[in-house]
Amino acid sequence: MGDNGLALFSGPVRAWFAGAFGAPTPVQAEAWEAIAAGENALVIAPTGSGKTLAFILPMLKMMKPATGRVQAVVIAPSRELVLQIAGITRNIAAGFKTTPLYGGHKVEDEVNSLSAGTDIIVATPGRLLDHIERRNVDVLPTRILVLDEFDKSLELGFEKEMKKIMARLKNVSRTLLTSATRA
Repeated sequence: MGDNGLALFSGPVRAWFAGAFGAPTPVQAEAWEAIAAGENALVIAPTGSGKTLAFILPMLKMMKPATGRVQAVVIAPSRELVLQIAGITRNIAAGFKTTPLYGGHKVEDEVNSLSAGTDIIVATPGRLLDHIERRNVDVLPTRILVLDEFDKSLELGFEKEMKKIMARLKNVSRTLLTSATRA
């Protein structure tokens, strides 16, 4: 793509991106090209290279109009990363409800948010599995799965939880994985 991948997005998104960041990073351009070609993507790049926007912008483009049913799930290994991703997503995902799920605060707050419907979930593996098992959220409609820092989730011992989650995500048609290190 001669425009570093920005042609994939609408005029307002291109204008916002150019105003906020200038040109895409090489990581973003490469990820966007693979995603535009209909491929699942693996993005391996150091922290600070733009991985989050490399998956959020295409994820939003792949989503259908907001329905209040889960269309995309982003799994990250830590509360801090969940909050960072959810914050960025909320800032650019106009019209879509983004719900972060993570430990360290009242689960009731999350249950209330989920009961009102959500389009995008950003969660740690353990908390997401807990909500699935309690039937607080229906992830069956999910079509897009992002495993951010997937290797770190495995390293931290979330393999069992991630396998259980994946077994419930039967309609996922696109998977995007990121890592800051070569696994």
